Amino acid sequence: MIFKSKDRDGVLKYLPSFLIKTSCDTLDATFRRYTWERHLSKNKEDLAVKLIFPIAILCALVMACGGILPGANTNTQLTTNVITAPANTPGTANTSNSNANTANANANASTPKPVDNSPKRISFGKGQTTGSENVMLAPGESKKFVVGVAEGQFLSIESSAKEATISILTKGKTTDVSEEDGFYSATTTAKGDILFQITNGTKKPFKSSIRVSIDFQGE
Repeated sequence: MIFKSKDRDGVLKYLPSFLIKTSCDTLDATFRRYTWERHLSKNKEDLAVKLIFPIAILCALVMACGGILPGANTNTQLTTNVITAPANTPGTANTSNSNANTANANANASTPKPVDNSPKRISFGKGQTTGSENVMLAPGESKKFVVGVAEGQFLSIESSAKEATISILTKGKTTDVSEEDGFYSATTTAKGDILFQITNGTKKPFKSSIRVSIDFQGE
Protein backbone atom coordinates (compact mmCIF):
# COMPACT_ATOMS: atom_id res chain seq x y z
CA MET A 1 0.00 0.00 0.00
CA ILE A 2 1.34 3.43 -0.91
CA PHE A 3 0.46 6.33 1.40
CA LYS A 4 0.23 9.72 0.09
CA SER A 5 2.04 12.57 1.76
CA LYS A 6 -1.13 13.96 3.27
CA ASP A 7 -2.30 10.64 4.59
CA ARG A 8 1.11 9.90 6.06
CA ASP A 9 1.10 13.15 7.93
CA GLY A 10 -2.32 12.29 9.40
CA VAL A 11 -1.21 8.85 10.53
CA LEU A 12 1.89 10.27 12.15
CA LYS A 13 -0.21 12.87 13.89
CA TYR A 14 -2.60 10.40 15.52
CA LEU A 15 -0.12 7.51 16.07
CA PRO A 16 1.33 8.69 19.42
CA SER A 17 -2.11 9.17 20.97
CA PHE A 18 -3.25 5.74 19.66
CA LEU A 19 -0.22 4.02 21.11
CA ILE A 20 -0.64 5.80 24.44
CA LYS A 21 -4.32 4.87 24.60
CA THR A 22 -3.59 1.26 23.66
CA SER A 23 -0.86 1.08 26.27
CA CYS A 24 -3.12 2.57 28.91
CA ASP A 25 -5.90 0.15 28.04
CA THR A 26 -3.48 -2.73 28.28
CA LEU A 27 -2.11 -1.52 31.64
CA ASP A 28 -5.63 -0.97 32.93
CA ALA A 29 -6.70 -4.46 31.93
CA THR A 30 -3.58 -5.94 33.48
CA PHE A 31 -4.13 -4.01 36.73
CA ARG A 32 -7.76 -5.03 36.89
CA ARG A 33 -6.82 -8.67 36.38
CA TYR A 34 -4.11 -8.45 39.05
CA THR A 35 -6.51 -6.74 41.44
CA TRP A 36 -9.17 -9.41 40.86
CA GLU A 37 -6.72 -12.25 41.38
CA ARG A 38 -5.57 -10.66 44.62
CA HIS A 39 -9.18 -10.26 45.67
CA LEU A 40 -9.86 -13.92 44.98
CA SER A 41 -6.71 -14.97 46.85
CA LYS A 42 -7.66 -12.82 49.83
CA ASN A 43 -11.17 -14.26 49.81
CA LYS A 44 -9.74 -17.77 49.88
CA GLU A 45 -7.52 -16.89 52.83
CA ASP A 46 -10.43 -15.30 54.67
CA LEU A 47 -12.58 -18.34 53.93
CA ALA A 48 -9.90 -20.69 55.23
CA VAL A 49 -9.57 -18.65 58.45
CA LYS A 50 -13.34 -18.56 58.87
CA LEU A 51 -13.54 -22.34 58.44
CA ILE A 52 -10.59 -23.21 60.67
CA PHE A 53 -11.98 -21.35 63.67
CA PRO A 54 -15.37 -23.18 63.79
CA ILE A 55 -13.64 -26.51 63.15
CA ALA A 56 -11.29 -25.90 66.08
CA ILE A 57 -14.22 -25.06 68.35
CA LEU A 58 -16.07 -28.19 67.22
CA CYS A 59 -13.02 -30.37 67.95
CA ALA A 60 -12.68 -28.85 71.41
CA LEU A 61 -16.34 -29.53 72.16
CA VAL A 62 -16.04 -33.13 70.96
CA MET A 63 -13.01 -33.73 73.17
CA ALA A 64 -14.75 -32.13 76.15
CA CYS A 65 -17.73 -34.46 75.66
CA GLY A 66 -15.55 -37.57 75.71
CA GLY A 67 -15.03 -37.90 72.00
CA ILE A 68 -18.48 -39.38 71.32
CA LEU A 69 -19.40 -39.04 67.68
CA PRO A 70 -22.22 -40.73 65.76
CA GLY A 71 -21.03 -44.13 64.58
CA ALA A 72 -17.80 -43.90 66.59
CA ASN A 73 -16.65 -47.07 68.35
CA THR A 74 -15.76 -46.11 71.91
CA ASN A 75 -15.34 -47.91 75.20
CA THR A 76 -16.94 -45.21 77.32
CA GLN A 77 -19.76 -47.46 78.39
CA LEU A 78 -17.33 -50.16 79.41
CA THR A 79 -15.30 -47.81 81.55
CA THR A 80 -18.37 -46.50 83.35
CA ASN A 81 -19.60 -49.97 84.33
CA VAL A 82 -18.11 -50.69 87.74
CA ILE A 83 -18.27 -54.24 89.07
CA THR A 84 -19.32 -54.14 92.66
CA ALA A 85 -18.49 -57.16 94.77
CA PRO A 86 -21.43 -58.42 96.81
CA ALA A 87 -21.22 -57.49 100.45
CA ASN A 88 -20.51 -60.32 102.83
CA THR A 89 -23.51 -61.08 105.01
CA PRO A 90 -23.55 -63.45 108.00
CA GLY A 91 -25.34 -66.08 105.93
CA THR A 92 -22.84 -65.73 103.13
CA ALA A 93 -19.92 -65.94 105.56
CA ASN A 94 -21.34 -69.09 107.13
CA THR A 95 -21.87 -70.63 103.72
CA SER A 96 -18.29 -69.78 102.72
CA ASN A 97 -16.95 -71.32 105.93
CA SER A 98 -19.08 -74.41 105.40
CA ASN A 99 -17.82 -74.77 101.84
CA ALA A 100 -14.24 -74.32 103.03
CA ASN A 101 -14.70 -76.99 105.71
CA THR A 102 -16.24 -79.36 103.18
CA ALA A 103 -13.36 -78.77 100.79
CA ASN A 104 -10.85 -79.45 103.58
CA ALA A 105 -12.70 -82.61 104.58
CA ASN A 106 -12.69 -83.82 100.97
CA ALA A 107 -9.00 -83.04 100.67
CA ASN A 108 -8.26 -84.95 103.87
CA ALA A 109 -10.38 -87.88 102.70
CA SER A 110 -8.62 -88.01 99.33
CA THR A 111 -5.15 -87.79 100.91
CA PRO A 112 -3.73 -91.32 101.22
CA LYS A 113 -2.99 -92.38 104.78
CA PRO A 114 0.66 -93.05 105.54
CA VAL A 115 1.64 -96.69 105.56
CA ASP A 116 1.96 -98.08 109.08
CA ASN A 117 5.40 -99.67 109.21
CA SER A 118 5.38 -100.22 112.94
CA PRO A 119 5.78 -103.90 113.96
CA LYS A 120 2.68 -105.86 114.88
CA ARG A 121 2.89 -107.54 118.32
CA ILE A 122 1.96 -111.19 118.53
CA SER A 123 -0.36 -111.64 121.52
CA PHE A 124 -1.20 -114.79 123.44
CA GLY A 125 -4.37 -115.67 125.26
CA LYS A 126 -4.28 -116.44 128.99
CA GLY A 127 -2.49 -119.74 129.47
CA GLN A 128 -1.82 -120.02 125.72
CA THR A 129 1.60 -120.49 124.11
CA THR A 130 0.52 -119.92 120.50
CA GLY A 131 -0.58 -116.74 118.75
CA SER A 132 -1.28 -115.90 115.10
CA GLU A 133 -1.74 -112.96 112.70
CA ASN A 134 -2.97 -112.78 109.11
CA VAL A 135 -1.08 -110.76 106.53
CA MET A 136 -1.54 -109.81 102.84
CA LEU A 137 1.71 -109.01 101.04
CA ALA A 138 2.26 -107.61 97.55
CA PRO A 139 5.35 -108.64 95.56
CA GLY A 140 8.44 -107.30 97.32
CA GLU A 141 6.44 -106.13 100.37
CA SER A 142 7.43 -106.89 103.97
CA LYS A 143 5.69 -106.85 107.37
CA LYS A 144 7.36 -106.73 110.78
CA PHE A 145 6.20 -108.51 113.94
CA VAL A 146 7.44 -108.57 117.54
CA VAL A 147 7.05 -111.27 120.22
CA GLY A 148 8.07 -111.28 123.87
CA VAL A 149 10.07 -114.28 125.12
CA ALA A 150 11.78 -115.54 128.21
CA GLU A 151 15.24 -117.05 128.45
CA GLY A 152 15.49 -120.74 127.49
CA GLN A 153 12.24 -120.92 125.50
CA PHE A 154 11.75 -122.77 122.24
CA LEU A 155 10.53 -120.27 119.60
CA SER A 156 8.92 -121.34 116.32
CA ILE A 157 7.53 -119.12 113.53
CA GLU A 158 5.54 -120.69 110.72
CA SER A 159 3.90 -119.17 107.63
CA SER A 160 1.00 -120.86 105.85
CA ALA A 161 2.46 -119.48 102.57
CA LYS A 162 5.63 -121.48 102.10
CA GLU A 163 7.01 -118.89 99.65
CA ALA A 164 7.28 -116.37 102.51
CA THR A 165 10.75 -115.49 103.79
CA ILE A 166 11.15 -115.26 107.59
CA SER A 167 14.00 -113.07 108.89
CA ILE A 168 15.00 -112.49 112.55
CA LEU A 169 15.97 -108.83 112.96
CA THR A 170 16.93 -109.03 116.68
CA LYS A 171 20.44 -110.41 116.96
CA GLY A 172 22.09 -112.16 119.92
CA LYS A 173 18.97 -113.59 121.58
CA THR A 174 18.59 -116.93 119.81
CA THR A 175 20.59 -120.09 119.30
CA ASP A 176 20.14 -123.50 117.69
CA VAL A 177 18.50 -121.89 114.68
CA SER A 178 16.64 -124.03 112.13
CA GLU A 179 15.22 -122.57 108.89
CA GLU A 180 13.06 -124.05 106.12
CA ASP A 181 10.62 -122.67 103.51
CA GLY A 182 8.09 -120.66 105.50
CA PHE A 183 9.43 -121.90 108.85
CA TYR A 184 11.90 -120.73 111.52
CA SER A 185 12.80 -122.15 114.95
CA ALA A 186 15.40 -121.35 117.63
CA THR A 187 16.10 -121.37 121.40
CA THR A 188 16.03 -118.01 123.17
CA THR A 189 19.07 -116.99 125.22
CA ALA A 190 17.72 -113.82 126.86
CA LYS A 191 14.47 -112.31 128.05
CA GLY A 192 12.91 -109.55 125.96
CA ASP A 193 11.34 -108.80 122.58
CA ILE A 194 12.36 -110.50 119.37
CA LEU A 195 11.66 -108.62 116.14
CA PHE A 196 11.13 -110.64 112.96
CA GLN A 197 9.99 -109.89 109.40
CA ILE A 198 7.87 -111.68 106.78
CA THR A 199 8.74 -110.85 103.14
CA ASN A 200 7.09 -111.71 99.84
CA GLY A 201 10.00 -112.38 97.51
CA THR A 202 7.80 -113.62 94.67
CA LYS A 203 6.18 -111.81 91.75
CA LYS A 204 2.64 -112.53 92.97
CA PRO A 205 0.78 -111.27 96.03
CA PHE A 206 -0.18 -113.78 98.69
CA LYS A 207 -2.15 -114.01 101.93
CA SER A 208 -0.61 -115.90 104.82
CA SER A 209 -1.34 -116.81 108.42
CA ILE A 210 1.67 -116.35 110.70
CA ARG A 211 1.69 -118.78 113.66
CA VAL A 212 4.11 -118.14 116.54
CA SER A 213 4.72 -120.62 119.40
CA ILE A 214 6.85 -120.26 122.57
CA ASP A 215 7.41 -123.23 124.88
CA PHE A 216 9.95 -124.05 127.54
CA GLN A 217 12.25 -126.92 126.68
CA GLY A 218 10.86 -130.23 127.86
CA GLU A 219 7.22 -129.04 128.07
